[in-house]
Amino acid sequence: ADALAQMQCIAEETGGQFLTADNASELTAALATVAAAPEPAPAPQLAAITFQAVEGDDPSTLNEPIIWTVLDPAGNPVVADRNAATFDLKLPDGTYSILAIRIATEDVVTEPFEVSGTADVMTVQFPVPSLPEAVLNAPETAAVGATVQVGWTGPNENNDYISVAEVGDDGYVNYTRVREGNPVGLQMPTEPGTYDIRYIRNQGAVVLARVAIAVTPLAVSLTAPDTAVVGETVTVGWDGPDYDNDYISVAKDGDDGYVNYTRTREGNPLGLQMPTEPGTYEIRYVLNQRGTVLATRQITVGALEVSVTAPDEAVAGSVVAVGWNGPDYDNDYIAVAEIGDDGYVNYTRTREGNPLELLMPTKPGTYEIRYVLNQGGEVLATRSITITALKVTLEAATEAVAGATVDVSWAGPNYVNDYIAVATPGDDGYVNYTRTREGNPTPVAMPTTPGEYELRYILNQGGTIVARRPITITALKVQLVAPPTIKLGETLTVGWDGPDYDNDYISIGVPGDDGYISYTRTRQGNPLTLELPDEAGDYEIRYQLNQGGVIVGRLPIVVTKD
Repeated sequence: ADALAQMQCIAEETGGQFLTADNASELTAALATVAAAPEPAPAPQLAAITFQAVEGDDPSTLNEPIIWTVLDPAGNPVVADRNAATFDLKLPDGTYSILAIRIATEDVVTEPFEVSGTADVMTVQFPVPSLPEAVLNAPETAAVGATVQVGWTGPNENNDYISVAEVGDDGYVNYTRVREGNPVGLQMPTEPGTYDIRYIRNQGAVVLARVAIAVTPLAVSLTAPDTAVVGETVTVGWDGPDYDNDYISVAKDGDDGYVNYTRTREGNPLGLQMPTEPGTYEIRYVLNQRGTVLATRQITVGALEVSVTAPDEAVAGSVVAVGWNGPDYDNDYIAVAEIGDDGYVNYTRTREGNPLELLMPTKPGTYEIRYVLNQGGEVLATRSITITALKVTLEAATEAVAGATVDVSWAGPNYVNDYIAVATPGDDGYVNYTRTREGNPTPVAMPTTPGEYELRYILNQGGTIVARRPITITALKVQLVAPPTIKLGETLTVGWDGPDYDNDYISIGVPGDDGYISYTRTRQGNPLTLELPDEAGDYEIRYQLNQGGVIVGRLPIVVTKD
């Protein structure tokens, strides 16, 4: 019995079982009992806990970074250094502790909290941070839009500012950084009323000081004629604040924008240009700040009687006399344009006279002569004109030697700076040209490369080609006579047979190099002398055209030392 009791005690202390058996059936039952799996321990209940922070007695959750650490009952971290404004966590029952660090103020709070099986909110209360002091000195009243001087004392931390705002509004109307000086200039709102002037700490946008200011209306007025004509510049008198960049504008009724404007700094009275379309408009005094309109005056803009007179037709590229009746505003112009085209081909300013000279297009067709206001390119009057084709002819030899000068006879308009050119067919450019003012016939230098070319009569206006004639350029026959070798220091005499064009020359150079060492003009005679190089070697004598330095003949020569 003592042994059984002792064994029973061991089983109880170790969490086991003690069973006895007097026969086989009791032994079987006991073995079945000890072999059975133990009942699993019940899972711990978890409660959802929300962690948040507040400042002082303000119940509003702080929406800023907090560093959180949560320790379990044994002091082990469940959460370590979590950076969040708020977060959720599921925990079993027990006594925990929280450590929270407010980054903005570096305040630290440590306290225990209980979890008891139900969802809960764990709120950490940070102290209200102490704020630096600030004082403002500003006038009690100011006119709308005025800039007042605000004196201040305060922390002057980076990007602190002085603002003016509606009472009860967390934002602002205007502001100036305190770094701009002391006092600082602060522009008042454009609407009358009572406002706050505030010293704002940039860190956290905290108001450190405020004073009230009454913003009062301005007495603003305008004087101007009741009527005007399109495009006219009218005289406008004004009574207003003349703040920086304020302006007087003319605009359509109900339109927030404007057609034209003049800054008030331009004077009083000032000139204001009217729109180009007839109608009823508003002259306005406008604050540059937010385009606030302080005064208006209505004006009626009437149409103008404008006309142009010109011949019914003209030859392409000619100059016609155009009479006009119009306002002659600054930079108005008379233009000729294709019908339906908003641009123009040519124009002349009305200030050039009446009538004035207008250059016609080079392409035949029906065009429009227009009186155009410089303001907006508004067309006030039109007249059609027919442009007829030019009759131009060219006469010249059908063939010429490369580089020769050919006399070209022509029948054409001889407009200012027209020219006769020689060019490659299909090429919009040219090889050489001569102005028609040089005479008739006109001498034109031919290309230096043999081939098929064309002579052209070209109008200076637009480079328009109005006549063409083919010409064939043949190769030059050039011969050079000189000894095959010559010693350094000797005199080189060269005979030649060539065109002797003006400024052609005989040169000596290194084969493969288009430059030369020395040269003599062909006009110096035949034969002529040529200065030798300073060093012995293989060279070549060349006949070169002055036109482009083209080499048309070569003869090898060896310069020796002995």
